[in-house]
Amino acid sequence: MAEGVVLVTIGASAGGVEALRELMSKLPRDLQAAIMVVLHIPAAGASVLPDILDRAGPLPAVKAQSGMPIEPGTIIVAPADHHLIVSETHAQLDRGPRVNGHRPAIDPLFTSAAAWYGPHVMGVVLSGSLDDGAAGLLRLSQVGALTVAQDPNEAAYPALPQAAIERGGAQKILLIDEIAALIAESSDSHAMTMREVVAMQARSEETSDTQLSPFTCPNCHGTLWEITDPAGTQFKCRTGHSFSVDSLVQVASEALDDALWAGYRALLEQADLCRRMSRRMETVGNTATSERYDMLAGDAERRAWVLHEGLVVHEDPSDVDTGDGRAS
Repeated sequence: MAEGVVLVTIGASAGGVEALRELMSKLPRDLQAAIMVVLHIPAAGASVLPDILDRAGPLPAVKAQSGMPIEPGTIIVAPADHHLIVSETHAQLDRGPRVNGHRPAIDPLFTSAAAWYGPHVMGVVLSGSLDDGAAGLLRLSQVGALTVAQDPNEAAYPALPQAAIERGGAQKILLIDEIAALIAESSDSHAMTMREVVAMQARSEETSDTQLSPFTCPNCHGTLWEITDPAGTQFKCRTGHSFSVDSLVQVASEALDDALWAGYRALLEQADLCRRMSRRMETVGNTATSERYDMLAGDAERRAWVLHEGLVVHEDPSDVDTGDGRAS
């Protein structure tokens, strides 16, 4: 079990309010670690989560403000329509691009905490939908942080913790009671201060290698930089989208699928336009032009059919012949 945790980062989505309320009610008043929380909430309106968590347990909870210090025994909650990120010993708010379709998103909190606090962070994923936070939790695990997913059997919405588990980022799968106990045990009054941890992490960052990659960001199509250090590889673009290797493969695959369907749609539209023009030319007696449009329509339809077959017919990799008489 990790010791000397100075910062606990928590992400949740659907069903997360009750999970967070229960977790905060079980934490000790003298907790030596700071806590930062991201809950997926709509962009419009104000979040009442700080008030809910402030009443839930002994620790004070506040809405994050850009530049506020991260202090032990305090719960900092992301506001609506802003990412909550760590910058040295302060919280920062960012209205940058949505991450995994969310702002605030969990991944920016986890990855920024990993950069500044490394093995002195704990990452926790609670109830929620989809998979925001899975890549960030994996990043935390890669830098030696303690990472936890709520037991999906306990979570009101199990998809988010299950995604973190399947991605390989969750070192422990625990119930809420067990997570609270682990947070208390891992916070050590004799640990380094946050400033000491940040200084140590800054020295370790000097060993990282950053270079231009041949890949583009699947979200904004900008150039990706490859950041390699002993903890693992990350890809980051100029606008701030960042990916682990696994998340880049996943998001790029989804973007490719969308692009192929867009190509299929464009070919169908081209075929339809050419058919219409063919009929129009035939009506005015321009047979040669009508036939040319017919040929163009047929060509577009054939290419659309090829794309459609590739998109909807998925061959089972286990059935592929490897050439030696056995399935791969």
